[in-house]
Amino acid sequence: MTSSQPTGRSTGPVGSPAGPSDPASPPPARPGPTQPPDPNQATRAAPWLDADTLRRALRHAARDARAPGAVVGLVTATGGLAIGVGTPDRSSDEAVTADTHFEWGSITKTVTALTLARLVAEGVVHYDDPVTRYLPDRARPTGRHPVPTLHQLATHTAGLPRLPRNLAGSLLRGGPRNPYAHYDAEALYRAVRATTPRDPPGTRVRYSNLGYGLLGHALGRATGGDYETAVDLCVGRPLGFTPAAGPPAGARRATGHHGRRRTPPWRMTALAGAGVLAGSVTELARYVRAHLRPDETVPPGHPALSRALRDVQRPRADLDAPQQTCLAWHRRTTPDGVPVLLHSGVTWGFTSFVSFAPAAGLGVVAVANTGAVLRAPVTRAAYHLLRGLVDDWVAAGRP
Repeated sequence: MTSSQPTGRSTGPVGSPAGPSDPASPPPARPGPTQPPDPNQATRAAPWLDADTLRRALRHAARDARAPGAVVGLVTATGGLAIGVGTPDRSSDEAVTADTHFEWGSITKTVTALTLARLVAEGVVHYDDPVTRYLPDRARPTGRHPVPTLHQLATHTAGLPRLPRNLAGSLLRGGPRNPYAHYDAEALYRAVRATTPRDPPGTRVRYSNLGYGLLGHALGRATGGDYETAVDLCVGRPLGFTPAAGPPAGARRATGHHGRRRTPPWRMTALAGAGVLAGSVTELARYVRAHLRPDETVPPGHPALSRALRDVQRPRADLDAPQQTCLAWHRRTTPDGVPVLLHSGVTWGFTSFVSFAPAAGLGVVAVANTGAVLRAPVTRAAYHLLRGLVDDWVAAGRP
């Protein structure tokens, strides 16, 4: 469930978290004008873009990704547009929609970070708390190496390795299709005790599923429950969605595919904060819209969540140039000076991507039921789509 930004190379389920290799590269050529677009199908920032154009581009990307189905959503501060192509399973003849559930993979990390930021805003935890404050005594390191803080875990600056070194047992039981399913809390505690940071905390960005799994576990304990309960209370309920590992009763769920093989549902226990969540494009769009306009989208009575939505977007570290590290989010700046935040995810059978430009009030989300493939075509198409929207917004005088 790694971050699989549009790098133009295959990442695999434990691939590189780097951001786009060339953020200044131009988006695909726009189609020439044919007739005035239907205002119900076009965005104000990109009058050249209509539903048919978007569907053709998505179908092409899904074909290159060998995905049975894919959905992309354009998000504005007040509305949006969602298009789906294909099916939730190779053997199905029903169409995927904006309400079909897909695994989110490492987009989960942004939800974990938002949960942390809200708990900080409410004074339940503090960024500079050592993570061991929220772990049992048996998880305390035995050596003299420094203990990472919650902030360092959330910015990937804790110095921890990408994966726990004692993952082998879970990997043997679950195989590559579910390597984290059998990694429980006691295994996590053993990893915390025995792991020496590869770098002094706070000195280098080193993407870590272990770090975010540990952070999510600590936040669950800090709130007196588990990770998914903390997410539901801090983020899901106020924003009106449930980004749980499994879809609610009656919801349609896509089946993951790796190549032509179906994959089982992605399961995580102790490392849930790194990549367990799932949901629909409708829910992802609502999530992005909350980041675009916190004060307008968060319901009354949740001022801490509004503050948290702004806080997670603030750059925290300049140690991973050319991008900046926020709380989970990767932040890039276009040649026109427009900040863009992005994150993506990969499980063994799914791909997901979220990107938005707060100043422009625009975002793009995309999901597909296929695992990592060469050049990540769905992710790249979604990223270039956002860049095209932002470029149009700039050309229109940044209204």
